[in-house]
Amino acid sequence: MSSLFYPYRFGDSVLFTADSLPLESLPLSINSTVFKILPNDSIRAMMRADSNIQQLPNYLAVSAFEKSDTGYYVHIESLSFLPYGGGGSIGINIKKVRDSFIVVNTMSWSIN
Repeated sequence: MSSLFYPYRFGDSVLFTADSLPLESLPLSINSTVFKILPNDSIRAMMRADSNIQQLPNYLAVSAFEKSDTGYYVHIESLSFLPYGGGGSIGINIKKVRDSFIVVNTMSWSIN
């Protein structure tokens, strides 16, 4: 998680994107975490142009958001711009019960 919060030109905002759903559906903040929502291409172009390549933050990406008969599957990745820069990934299965969402199970893995 710490690599998401490296100081960057957007201050304390975490860069956030999605390939599998409209960017307008992403939250602007959760609790005290503020997100800077940008298209994936914009994030990568901005990082490619940065001269301080060793201190680039990771960014969050929703790579899957799928509805099934029993609920939803969400896949979120913390991605590094650097080759072999590392990161992590989490998959979450959620079901809706009345007006609430219940996490059924989660899986996570590191990206090396």
